[in-house]
Amino acid sequence: MNCICCNGIAKRRGFYRNKNFNVQRFECLKCGTSFSEKQPLDNLRVDFKAARQVLNMLTEGMGIRATSRLTGLHQQTVLNVLARAGSKAGRFLDATVRNVQPESVQADEMFCFVGCKERKNKHNNPFLGNQFPTSSASAR
Repeated sequence: MNCICCNGIAKRRGFYRNKNFNVQRFECLKCGTSFSEKQPLDNLRVDFKAARQVLNMLTEGMGIRATSRLTGLHQQTVLNVLARAGSKAGRFLDATVRNVQPESVQADEMFCFVGCKERKNKHNNPFLGNQFPTSSASAR
């Protein structure tokens, strides 16, 4: 194992028990820095099976409150799992996907309400109401 600070050689220096598993601690022989091995969700103290279940439910379209009720986790914990998994996925994509030059991008079913629904848009403001992607962006 190499040190995270000076890239020197590190030796094992005990472990601590996490909720999920034992985490190995290391100490650098060069600079004396103490650190632990990487954990799947960056020190989030949630059972890994529960975190995986939360992510499966959220990717299938279930809401935050329903996921919280079914897993028995607090809503903020569900949001923390989502944020950690999203940041790890973003870092992974940034590190691995490079120099992609797509010929076209398809953006189906992009629709939203801005400010109000179309029937409540009394002044016909084009920036309020139903919003769809522009035809030039979807045609490319």
